[in-house]
Amino acid sequence: MEEGYYWILHDGAIQIAYYTPEVVYDFESGKHVLGIWHLTRRDDICHNSETEVLDGPIALPR
Repeated sequence: MEEGYYWILHDGAIQIAYYTPEVVYDFESGKHVLGIWHLTRRDDICHNSETEVLDGPIALPR
């Protein structure tokens, strides 16, 4: 997945988040995963099965 803004579904809420393709440590699984979501609401989260990408990457406005 490429870096950018996406519409995602996480924890029952639809929101825009910024995805960065970097290796991060997932404290819940104890594994390193590729990708982190920088959320507009709440703390950043790892790219895992708890996050569903609905659309994106979103094009920047002109």
